[in-house]
Amino acid sequence: MPTPTLRSIAQTLGLSIGTVQRALNNKGGYSAETRERILEEARRCGYVVNPAASALSRRSVRLGVILPEPVEEDAYYFRRIWQGIRRGCEELRLFQVDVECIYASANRQRHNEDFLSALKRLSTDEVTQGIVTLESNEESYQQLVRTAEKNGKKITVINRADNRWSNFSPYQCGCVAAEIMQYGVHRPDGQFVLLGGARENNMHHRQAMGFADSIRQAFPESSVLEIYEYHRLDQLSTMLPRLLAGLEDLAGIYAVTSRETLHMCRSVRRSGRVPGSFPVVGSDAFPELLEYFEDHTLMASSYNYPARLAYSILYAMASELTSIQVPALARAIPAMPVFRGNAALFCNSDEIM
Repeated sequence: MPTPTLRSIAQTLGLSIGTVQRALNNKGGYSAETRERILEEARRCGYVVNPAASALSRRSVRLGVILPEPVEEDAYYFRRIWQGIRRGCEELRLFQVDVECIYASANRQRHNEDFLSALKRLSTDEVTQGIVTLESNEESYQQLVRTAEKNGKKITVINRADNRWSNFSPYQCGCVAAEIMQYGVHRPDGQFVLLGGARENNMHHRQAMGFADSIRQAFPESSVLEIYEYHRLDQLSTMLPRLLAGLEDLAGIYAVTSRETLHMCRSVRRSGRVPGSFPVVGSDAFPELLEYFEDHTLMASSYNYPARLAYSILYAMASELTSIQVPALARAIPAMPVFRGNAALFCNSDEIM
């Protein structure tokens, strides 16, 4: 049986090739009845739209990505985020989608300057159609986002729990961490310590809430001590060992972010507590964590596939601006428990998507 083409569908229905092409790519210029006839014939004969071929006949799409440079404290999470961005860039290039990647400096002051300068340029230029970045509560950032949207540009941020381009659920991730922790709790009436990330970060907040809600439901006689020192890690490193050494009724400790997970593990080791005497659960998986899995300091970690999250968001934005279909890989982002037995796979591999 010959492969169906635009021409064969047009000949069967007595329509022009242009009308068939526009209907299959949802470009308008035909009646609803005509489009339904075309779609029905395409389904009947097994015709599949080739987005790569379609891309050759339209203008290229340009996206901009502004994210932290994956070094120092930002390395643990953003090295995987950039892994997903790079993979998306390579694939989208086949569809005439160009992506400009901008690394904001790791230096906090320089980072803010780089971040706002790049956002200002992309929000007002005449070529960028979509921007992927982080969320910020700063008024200067909010003003630039409003400018970009006024200029018809699509904006999405990676660190939002209600991101319309992602199936990832931070609240569910926090619930999974709490469920894992339940299997190691020796003091059901004790105190849990929650390192909740940044208060203003929507994603961190939802993840912390999921953990706290689940723990309180499972252990109604316990309490949850919430600590928010995401932006003051030196203070966190000084405070945590003293806190852990002094809490006789410590039931467990959980960190919702990568950087806090590493500081938590270091502090637990320095506190002198016997490994396994209380559950320690973190977030993410990266090489620096492997030694803490191996010596039983870290009971488990909840891996949220950050590379796939970034890949999904980039692909989904491109699909809104073109006729590209979002790959199945980008449609589901589970929360995967990482334990000592599979830690090496998740911590060391650069291909975990």
